[in-house]
Amino acid sequence: MVGGQRIIAGAAAQPPERKRPSNPIAEALARGLALGKRRAATRALGEALREQPADASLQPLWNLLGEKGLPESLTVGDLVAAVRGLPG
Repeated sequence: MVGGQRIIAGAAAQPPERKRPSNPIAEALARGLALGKRRAATRALGEALREQPADASLQPLWNLLGEKGLPESLTVGDLVAAVRGLPG
């Protein structure tokens, strides 16, 4: 259990291969969706971190994040943004 949630072990699902957007509107939509996924992942990471005690090991949470397939575009800046909202 991590953060009060039962985790089912298993390989992370691989997303289907996506075609490259073929026009400017499709490209803008794809960028917007990717940004939305990053923002949602950052917010979820912040919430998960807030639920953990300050002295909890990071390894189980880090492994869970990998298993759940966080967006590959997640950046160090996104991690920093998730941590900034933590108390203390």
